Amino acid sequence: MAMAKRIGIILGGLLALLILVVVLVILLVDPNAHKGRISELVESRSGYQLALEGDLGWSLFPVLGLDVGAGSLAVDSQTDPFLRWQQAALGVKLLPLFSGELQADEIRIAGLQANLQVDAQGHNNWSPQVAAEPASAGSAAGGDEGAPLEQRLQAVTIPLLMVTESRFSYRDQTAGTDLQLTLDRLRLKDVQWQDPISLDLEAGIQQGPDLTVSVTLESQLSPRLAEQRIVLDAIKLQLKLAGLTPQPVPIELQAGGELNWGQGTARLNLERISLAQLVLSGELTATDLNQSPRLQGQLDSRKVAPRQLLTSLGLEPPPMGDDVLRHLQFKSRLSGTDERLLLNNLQLTLDDSTLTGQLSIGDFAAMALGFDLQLDRINLDAYLPPSPAEEGKDGTSGDAPAGDDQLLPVEALRQLNLAGTLQVGELQYWQQSARDMRIKVNARDGLLRVEPLQAELLDGALNGSLRLDVRGPAPQMTTRLDVEQLELAPVSSRLMEKNLISGRASLLLDSTASGNTTDELLRSALGELQLNVAEGILHGVNLNAIVVDALRDQLRRVEQLFPNYQEYLPRQLQEDTDISRLQARARIENGELIMPDFAFYTGASGIDAQGRVDLLEQAFVFDFGVALSALERNKYLHGARWPVHCAGQLSGAPADWCRPDLSAISSILKQAAGDALKNKSAAELGDKLGLEAEDQQQLRQEVQDKLQAEEERAKRKLREKLNKLLD
Repeated sequence: MAMAKRIGIILGGLLALLILVVVLVILLVDPNAHKGRISELVESRSGYQLALEGDLGWSLFPVLGLDVGAGSLAVDSQTDPFLRWQQAALGVKLLPLFSGELQADEIRIAGLQANLQVDAQGHNNWSPQVAAEPASAGSAAGGDEGAPLEQRLQAVTIPLLMVTESRFSYRDQTAGTDLQLTLDRLRLKDVQWQDPISLDLEAGIQQGPDLTVSVTLESQLSPRLAEQRIVLDAIKLQLKLAGLTPQPVPIELQAGGELNWGQGTARLNLERISLAQLVLSGELTATDLNQSPRLQGQLDSRKVAPRQLLTSLGLEPPPMGDDVLRHLQFKSRLSGTDERLLLNNLQLTLDDSTLTGQLSIGDFAAMALGFDLQLDRINLDAYLPPSPAEEGKDGTSGDAPAGDDQLLPVEALRQLNLAGTLQVGELQYWQQSARDMRIKVNARDGLLRVEPLQAELLDGALNGSLRLDVRGPAPQMTTRLDVEQLELAPVSSRLMEKNLISGRASLLLDSTASGNTTDELLRSALGELQLNVAEGILHGVNLNAIVVDALRDQLRRVEQLFPNYQEYLPRQLQEDTDISRLQARARIENGELIMPDFAFYTGASGIDAQGRVDLLEQAFVFDFGVALSALERNKYLHGARWPVHCAGQLSGAPADWCRPDLSAISSILKQAAGDALKNKSAAELGDKLGLEAEDQQQLRQEVQDKLQAEEERAKRKLREKLNKLLD
């Protein structure tokens, strides 16, 4: 007992002496006197320039602590510091040290400012230019230096780690990045490296001048240092994005996950992600994080009303029908690396339409987009603004681009990098359906190709291609369309706002054009057009009726030469022109569609035609030569082509377009009447000669035949007389 008592007294005395020494050191030694030495030590060991501008202070009991006032850190004395702070305090509890236990007290850092920059040459402002001196062998050797990290940290406990009123700035001129982070509060409670750690974060992020994000994060972190992983539970993240939309976008995330740096893997279980009214869930898994990161996962969304979603974001829904934008839902598998991303097994449902297939970004740096998509059906009419007929009855379209409006976003097309195929089962547009559409698109370096462009539409078939070159100062467009058995009525009524022509048409178009306005494209267009129409009707215009009406007046004046002409002319004609067959070849140049010569048939009558259409002014001029089968039986009018002149605006009334060429018709009738008079005289002379001749030509032929017959008869009689004399 006496020995134990003596030992206790000795140890107590030593402890008292130690405390006295520490107190005397704290009272008598001013740490501020050693700022220079501390800065030199930091520079020699790390290469950084440490500036301790504020006061240094320490405390003893119950916490052995150190207070550091304002300071900064720079790579050298010639550059601005990249790191500053206003106040830092840390310490350890004194008494547990005597039992070999390290219990840290609160660690607080306030006013931390980091300014990280990368210039245009790729040099940063936080890497020192001078290499640090290597640590001495003695300092490198420690009693437990070889112990695993988790064993060294097991005894460390920090009740609170707090960082407040801090700001981080990162600018990279090579990447064009300008990121600002304001850290209002970062709080870690009960940091023990073996039990869950409470995380509380409140911060703000600014990207450029417009985009700002406020961040609130709560979570439980469970370090598993022996397994080289950390588990994150009960993650609650709240974001508010401002600058992308008129109204800030609220985003909430509830998740759990795990990071295993030993195996290079990470897992995130997305219990719920809400973006305004859009709610997602899924899971993400990353592997090979230490070398070639790979990502796999699944994302699903709940049904959402797109119209309400847009309204909640402060966006005005586009003008369209009330029965659309009712619900949206999607799901997809995803996979990728640090260079590319693939969305496969994609299924997106919008109202009554379902899109399936895959989307990909083949190269993040080049933004190479790829797709292979199948759309079952869609009614585009329901998603378009009201038609002009619904907005007003003036027959004009307020949405039609003016002749000098720019049609194509040239700069965006030059940057476009995509390749893919879209197939559509059924598409409704202009109240007409197209089926089995297939479009293959390839765009890169300002050159866009669409080939093939296939569809079954308007009871016909379309097969074509499109080439758009925007590499030069003006877009260059090459078009090839092959259409078979297309129903014309829907196209005519839509483009010309009236049903001008109906029937079935086949056409072949090859054309080139340059420019970025309607006028430029039409004026520069060059190409050929082949058109075939079968069983068609030209509505509102009857070329036969125009000719018949004109002939009734003209033939009445010479009725004695053409008796009973009324029996041959149709008494009643319809208002339209039937087209039994039409074949035309046209060329496109100087803003005009030129048709030098084509023919079509209406019933048994043929019509010759030529003319041109001014594509810029939407005007036309055509001259028709109409053959009336009813008058073909009259030998004086057989083969006659009755001229009709048509001209006007395509937007005009068809009844005002065409007029007969009365002067030309009169000339034809005069010629026929003259022939009739001559033939009448020939018939009278034939009667006197005993010949049955109806016209001059027939009379001349019969006279010649009679003379030849008389000559033969005279020769025969002469031979008979000679034969008698010789006998």
